[in-house]
Amino acid sequence: MSLVNKLAPLLLKNISDRHFSTIQYIYKQRRWPDFSKPRTLNEKIQWLKLNYRDPLMVQCVDKLAVRDYVTKRGVADILIPLLDSYADADAIPFARLPSSFALKATHGSGWNIICPDKQKLDTRAARAKLARWLAMNFGDVGRE
Repeated sequence: MSLVNKLAPLLLKNISDRHFSTIQYIYKQRRWPDFSKPRTLNEKIQWLKLNYRDPLMVQCVDKLAVRDYVTKRGVADILIPLLDSYADADAIPFARLPSSFALKATHGSGWNIICPDKQKLDTRAARAKLARWLAMNFGDVGRE
C-alpha cells in the first residue's frame, strides 16, 4: 500500500465524501472531475459512489454475502463450492483443507491466495497476509 493510501484516511477523514472523491480523482487522473455531468467511466463510478446508495450494492460487493443473494434468486448452482469462511486468519485450519484451494478476502479485489499444493504453502506468511487484508476497511481508505 502506498504512503498516500496510508495517510489519506488520517489527513482527510473530516472532509465530505464529495471533497474526498474530488481530491482522490485529481490525484489519480491528473484532471478535475465533472461529477455534475459525468462522461468518463471513472467519473460515473465516482458519481455512483456519491449519489447511489442502494443497500444491495453493499451485499453484492462482498464475496460471501453475495452468495446469499444469488441463492435467494434461485441460481445457487452457478456458485463455486465454498469450503468454509473465517473472520480471523488464525482460525483457518490449514491441516483440514484439501491439497489445493483458494483463500480470498471477501471485501477485496485481487486479494487471493491460490494454493495449488498445500505442502508448499507458507502458512505463517499466508496468515499474516490475510490478517492485513481483513484489517483493511475500504470505507476508511476510499470512502467505498
